[in-house]
Amino acid sequence: MDITQLNTFIAVAKAGSFTEASERLHITQPAISKRIKTLEERIGSPLFDRLGQRILLTDAGELLLPRATDIVERMNNCLQDIQNLDAHVGGTITLGISHYIGLLRIPPILRAFSQQYPDVQLDIHFYDSETALDNVEQGLLDLAVVTLPNNPSIDTDRFTHEVIWRDELSCVVHQTHPLISEPSLDMAALANYPAILPQFDTVTGKLIQYAFDAHDVQLTAQHPTNNLDNIKVMISTGFSPECWSMLPTLMLKDSGLIELTVEDLAICRDLGVIHSSNKTLSNASKEL
Repeated sequence: MDITQLNTFIAVAKAGSFTEASERLHITQPAISKRIKTLEERIGSPLFDRLGQRILLTDAGELLLPRATDIVERMNNCLQDIQNLDAHVGGTITLGISHYIGLLRIPPILRAFSQQYPDVQLDIHFYDSETALDNVEQGLLDLAVVTLPNNPSIDTDRFTHEVIWRDELSCVVHQTHPLISEPSLDMAALANYPAILPQFDTVTGKLIQYAFDAHDVQLTAQHPTNNLDNIKVMISTGFSPECWSMLPTLMLKDSGLIELTVEDLAICRDLGVIHSSNKTLSNASKEL
């Protein structure tokens, strides 16, 4: 039994799929299957039941998973602590970035970092913020730069985070929207029109929903999408001319969108960096 086999077992167990585990580990599916078979032979018991397209842990797999996770975590932290005895900043940082931050916020920071630390390789993956947080928790990412959950909902036993930017959202409409001519506007009047918004199970979607719930206003959502660029295009091109949305103010330059002033509607997101509290950061990750 070795760390590579345990890492593979954990990846398959978390993904529930040999195919998805191979994508996460960047190795072929036959290699995944071979490692699992070798581990099962070493243990003397099957670890997975393969039921059609579904992969389920056996009793032995359920027993092994938390122990394997602890072993791998301890070994990785030990190796990282040893490497950190050397002040050299190098190696690879596996970094998750949300699409919006990757486009408009972080490029100059990464450019400056790479110039200062040329021995560091940045292994960058673009995810929705929620997916990035899951991957941080599973140890698949060293750091994630994302939209952070509201502070009370961040489990500080599992995550360490720091707010880097405060990101204001603006209410926007197409140039032909009927509400543009209104002298004053409240949330109830706005909610009479359909909206194109992120899904309400996302951090941004929850912030918007909370703001309206606080004033007992029921939202009418339409065409939910989590990609802010898609929302921007749909509103600006008049895809549905009576729809409105909430977008980061930073995205509005030269967009042709009209920003509405809505009474009591002020939403701001926290954007920042987050990592696992149980994973030792490399010198490179600390510097970033």
